[in-house]
Amino acid sequence: MTEQVRKSGQDKQTKTAPGKTVFVQKKYRDALFRKIFHQKDVLLELYNALSGNHYTDVSELIINTIDDVIYLGYKNDISFIVRGTLSLYEHQGTLNPNMPLRGLIYFGKQYEGYIKQHSLNIYGKRQVMIPFPQYVIFYNGVDPFPSGEDYMELHLSDAFIQSDHEHGKPCLECTARVYNINYGHNKDLMKRCRTLEEYSIFISRISGYVREDVPLKDAIDTAVQDCIRDHILRDFLVKHRAEVVGMLLEEFDMEEYIKMERRDSYADGLEDGLSKGEAIGLSKGEAIGLSKGRQSERLHLIFTLLKNGISIEQCASLIGEDPRIIAKIYQLSKNHPDWSEDEILQSVSLK
Repeated sequence: MTEQVRKSGQDKQTKTAPGKTVFVQKKYRDALFRKIFHQKDVLLELYNALSGNHYTDVSELIINTIDDVIYLGYKNDISFIVRGTLSLYEHQGTLNPNMPLRGLIYFGKQYEGYIKQHSLNIYGKRQVMIPFPQYVIFYNGVDPFPSGEDYMELHLSDAFIQSDHEHGKPCLECTARVYNINYGHNKDLMKRCRTLEEYSIFISRISGYVREDVPLKDAIDTAVQDCIRDHILRDFLVKHRAEVVGMLLEEFDMEEYIKMERRDSYADGLEDGLSKGEAIGLSKGEAIGLSKGRQSERLHLIFTLLKNGISIEQCASLIGEDPRIIAKIYQLSKNHPDWSEDEILQSVSLK
């Protein structure tokens, strides 16, 4: 179990520029979340926080995660049984309305295995008793819940083609309970599970450093050092420090990162262009804003990729730009570090 955080106010989010969204990639969070909470004592702590129980005997918790269930090339699930309850916990960095359908398939595999393991006769006259299912999603992506709340439920029945069928209620249902675990959300749950709160703080600190344009590896290293110093996930990070840093870097999803950077830089450029176009009419201002947004988007992407060690050739391939243009931008930024984006854009022609 992790140690308590020192009462020094060090568990606040890293101060960053307002309105700037940073992407801390969903794959590495998934893998890291799974590794932290695959420890039985920590997993039982999380289960107690969600269920309101106070179980202490970790031997009662039986982990039965299905090893061959892999989504998008990585594992983000933890399945276990404790006192007759079968729980499936998943970590997600994106809001996915199909989680109940995935849960249905997963639970089907679990119950099939449970029946075989306990030699249950589902064709007999006596009723077979099976564990009570619970499906929980821990979400820490950048998009807010549609309701604006910290909790929501997803239902399999919402996916049925005929939601109001003439025969009444469907014979199948699967409900996924989704909790927003970004730092500052679901505070009551965080109080009940200190490890979950510390995980949230750790991810928040990485995000904060990246948002300040610190290269990813340096952001991870610094966040790890800070958290060890502040007794946040201290035991885990001290023991697995090299593995954690390597895990985060190895599983970094560049495509998702580019997507998030595009959204942010496009919005910044659009706002700037609209502001400059106000004096000459709304329609023309919109056109300037769109053009400025697209150009700023690509320029910001190029700067970000190059800063994170992506070569000129790889950068050109990732965003579909002429490598000669990217090389020119690189040289201009080195030769004229005082130039603004507008001055650099005037010297190059981006798509």
